[in-house]
Amino acid sequence: MDDVAIGAAIYVTDLENIYTYTATSSVRVDPTDVYLLDEVEGRKMITLITCGEMGGVTRRVIQGDLESVTPVDEATDEMLAAFNMAQRTF
Repeated sequence: MDDVAIGAAIYVTDLENIYTYTATSSVRVDPTDVYLLDEVEGRKMITLITCGEMGGVTRRVIQGDLESVTPVDEATDEMLAAFNMAQRTF
C-alpha cells in the first residue's frame, strides 16, 4: 500500500456493489495509534491498515472518502479491472 497516492481510486466490493473511495491520507504510524479508527461525523470513510514493513514495527494506514456505489452489473471496465490485479503476499 506504499504506492497508493492521495487522490487514487480505491475499489471495494461485496459482490453486489462496487464502492468507490478516493484516497485522502496515507501515513505510517505506531501500532498503538488507534485514533485513526475513530468514526468522523459527516464522512463515509474507509480505513485500510497493513504492516508498515516486513518486521511489522509500524503500520501503513490509508484512508479514503466514499465517492459512489455502483451495482456490479453496471461497473465500468476500470472498476472491474481493479479486481483482476496480481496479488503480492509475503
